[in-house]
Amino acid sequence: EAGVTHIFLPAITYESLPKMEVLSHPDIAFHKMAGIHPTSVNEGVKTTEEELYEYCSRSDIIGVGETGLDYYWSD
Repeated sequence: EAGVTHIFLPAITYESLPKMEVLSHPDIAFHKMAGIHPTSVNEGVKTTEEELYEYCSRSDIIGVGETGLDYYWSD
């Protein structure tokens, strides 16, 4: 109804990556991005760098990097 044709899905934790796999809609292209939000890095990350690198190497991942614009942090 609103004419949405593309949705970008930024992952914020490694655990959120598989949740993107179940999203589908015949009229919408979902674009997956991989990353870990800075506030999630020390919160019990249960993956290794190798696992994250492997996931980021997939052909369906269109972007990699830290997610979030955290302007509320002090220097």
